[in-house]
Amino acid sequence: MKDILLHHPTPDRPAPTQTLCTRREAAARLRLSPRQLSNLVLAGEIPVVRLGAALRFRTADLEAFIEASTARVVKPQPGGAH
Repeated sequence: MKDILLHHPTPDRPAPTQTLCTRREAAARLRLSPRQLSNLVLAGEIPVVRLGAALRFRTADLEAFIEASTARVVKPQPGGAH
Protein backbone atom coordinates (compact mmCIF):
# COMPACT_ATOMS: atom_id res chain seq x y z
CA MET A 1 0.00 0.00 0.00
CA LYS A 2 1.39 3.40 -0.93
CA ASP A 3 0.89 6.11 1.69
CA ILE A 4 1.08 9.81 0.90
CA LEU A 5 3.15 12.03 3.18
CA LEU A 6 1.51 15.24 4.37
CA HIS A 7 4.49 17.23 3.06
CA HIS A 8 7.84 16.56 1.46
CA PRO A 9 10.62 16.38 4.06
CA THR A 10 13.34 19.02 3.96
CA PRO A 11 16.22 19.67 6.36
CA ASP A 12 14.11 22.21 8.28
CA ARG A 13 10.89 20.12 8.01
CA PRO A 14 11.37 16.44 8.85
CA ALA A 15 8.98 13.84 7.49
CA PRO A 16 5.75 13.66 9.48
CA THR A 17 4.76 10.49 11.28
CA GLN A 18 1.20 10.76 9.96
CA THR A 19 0.42 9.53 6.50
CA LEU A 20 -2.67 9.72 4.34
CA CYS A 21 -4.27 6.98 2.30
CA THR A 22 -7.05 6.77 -0.26
CA ARG A 23 -10.53 5.42 0.39
CA ARG A 24 -9.62 2.13 -1.27
CA GLU A 25 -6.41 1.83 0.77
CA ALA A 26 -8.22 2.73 4.01
CA ALA A 27 -10.94 0.17 3.30
CA ALA A 28 -8.28 -2.48 2.66
CA ARG A 29 -6.52 -1.63 5.95
CA LEU A 30 -9.80 -2.11 7.81
CA ARG A 31 -10.77 -5.18 5.74
CA LEU A 32 -13.99 -3.42 4.69
CA SER A 33 -15.55 -2.61 1.35
CA PRO A 34 -15.22 1.02 0.22
CA ARG A 35 -19.02 1.32 0.66
CA GLN A 36 -18.81 0.13 4.29
CA LEU A 37 -16.03 2.66 4.91
CA SER A 38 -18.15 5.44 3.37
CA ASN A 39 -21.02 4.49 5.69
CA LEU A 40 -18.71 4.81 8.71
CA VAL A 41 -17.56 8.21 7.47
CA LEU A 42 -21.16 9.39 6.99
CA ALA A 43 -21.99 8.15 10.51
CA GLY A 44 -19.13 10.28 11.86
CA GLU A 45 -17.19 7.28 13.15
CA ILE A 46 -14.10 7.82 10.98
CA PRO A 47 -12.79 11.32 10.17
CA VAL A 48 -11.58 12.27 6.70
CA VAL A 49 -9.22 14.86 5.28
CA ARG A 50 -10.69 16.73 2.33
CA LEU A 51 -8.13 17.81 -0.27
CA GLY A 52 -10.25 19.61 -2.84
CA ALA A 53 -12.62 16.97 -4.14
CA ALA A 54 -10.43 14.10 -2.90
CA LEU A 55 -10.95 12.41 0.45
CA ARG A 56 -7.99 10.99 2.35
CA PHE A 57 -7.72 9.12 5.61
CA ARG A 58 -5.06 9.56 8.29
CA THR A 59 -3.57 6.20 9.20
CA ALA A 60 -3.59 7.33 12.85
CA ASP A 61 -7.38 7.83 12.64
CA LEU A 62 -7.80 4.35 11.20
CA GLU A 63 -5.71 2.88 14.03
CA ALA A 64 -7.76 4.84 16.58
CA PHE A 65 -10.97 3.47 15.06
CA ILE A 66 -9.62 -0.08 15.33
CA GLU A 67 -8.62 0.49 18.95
CA ALA A 68 -12.00 2.01 19.84
CA SER A 69 -13.79 -0.89 18.11
CA THR A 70 -11.81 -3.58 19.87
CA ALA A 71 -14.05 -5.57 22.21
CA ARG A 72 -12.70 -6.49 25.59
CA VAL A 73 -13.93 -9.83 26.93
CA VAL A 74 -13.97 -10.07 30.69
CA LYS A 75 -14.39 -13.44 32.34
CA PRO A 76 -16.83 -13.39 35.26
CA GLN A 77 -15.23 -14.01 38.63
CA PRO A 78 -16.47 -17.05 40.56
CA GLY A 79 -19.00 -15.91 43.16
CA GLY A 80 -18.97 -12.38 41.68
CA ALA A 81 -21.91 -10.07 41.18
CA HIS A 82 -24.23 -10.75 38.25
